[in-house]
Amino acid sequence: DPSPLGWKLPENGTFSDFAPAAKNEYNPGITEWDAAAFGLKYRTDVLFPASGYRYSGSGALASSGAHGYYWGASPYSAANGYGLVFNSTAVYASYGSSARATGMPVRPVQE
Repeated sequence: DPSPLGWKLPENGTFSDFAPAAKNEYNPGITEWDAAAFGLKYRTDVLFPASGYRYSGSGALASSGAHGYYWGASPYSAANGYGLVFNSTAVYASYGSSARATGMPVRPVQE
């Protein structure tokens, strides 16, 4: 965990209120796509930029400004981890098939 003291990577389920249960859509009044800032806005004042990711093989940047990918702390399998994934029309609050070698940002939460 690369987080500073007093912070940690979010466990699977931390972002559960980002999307309604069993749906992959924005949760009205809680999350929305901010077209001007190119990112997901949470509770009107926290922005998760659509930062894209780096390919594990080539290191090339992909999807910047269109998709946001953020690592969580929970493993999905030996090779994959859970995280938050979103774009302008969908939110996957517990996405579980990102290869661990993929370069994605982290967004620590306070312990």
